Parts: sequence; C-alpha cells; structure tokens
Amino acid sequence: MEYVNKDFKTNTIFLLNSNNYLASTKIITEKTDIVEKAKELINALIIDSNMQDKIPNGFKALIPSGTNILSITYDNNLIKVNFSKDLLNT
Repeated sequence: MEYVNKDFKTNTIFLLNSNNYLASTKIITEKTDIVEKAKELINALIIDSNMQDKIPNGFKALIPSGTNILSITYDNNLIKVNFSKDLLNT
C-alpha cells in the first residue's frame, strides 16, 4: 500500500536539462496561496536554494546563487517580483 499526500500539488517549471537546454519539468509544491506558491517556485529556479532537493535528477536551476526575492505582489492577475541585485550576476 502506498500513501499519497493529496496536499501536495505539482507545478510545471522550466529548468536547464543535462544538455543545458531549457526544458519543462514538474516539481511538488506545498503552498496554496498564490504569492507563497510563487515564492516556492521561484526559489526552485535559484541555484543552491533550499528547494534544490525538489528538482528532478538531470535538471538544474538557472538563477544565480545568492539571488533573493525582496518582495512579491499579486494584483489584477499579475505577479510582480523584486529580486536582489544578485540576479544580474553571471
């Protein structure tokens, strides 16, 4: 018998695959609030973030390590994200 926690949802995100091409994959998220879910998904895109264990094998994050989300707002079906300047590091 296998236990499945129905509180977890999968969401599609785009990450670098093993050939360094942008490819879609799914990760499990726990949050249901739109802003919290956005933070969770964006954190999965940041190299060395606390979400790296959620990324499937063969995929890797693409936003520079050390990048922080300073704020996220959701208004009129639009999410605006304010990143730290580390986003510009390559």
